[in-house]
Amino acid sequence: MEAFTNILVFGLTVSSVTTIVLAAEYACGNPVLDMHFHSRATPEADLLHLEGSGETMAVLVTRAPRQLGIANGAAGKYLSRFFLFTSVDVTRQDAIDILRKTGIAGT
Repeated sequence: MEAFTNILVFGLTVSSVTTIVLAAEYACGNPVLDMHFHSRATPEADLLHLEGSGETMAVLVTRAPRQLGIANGAAGKYLSRFFLFTSVDVTRQDAIDILRKTGIAGT
């Protein structure tokens, strides 16, 4: 019975420590994904806004072709923090071509 009690206490201790570490690592206790994050003027500004809001990662809603360079820079520089989603002005004559190119590029 004593061995079982020791294992139980050890398990509860590890569980408590894990909870404390997670709470310290993430403001909300777990990662937060922003599904609608508009890219800022620079990749650094994107990261500053992300961290300032207490979020862990974000899907960058990127207007092609104008914002693609900044968004790609953020996703490339801060791996696993930013993911790309591309939108386009559908009234543009080249809207389909732009989406096709961004799709091939992985967004």
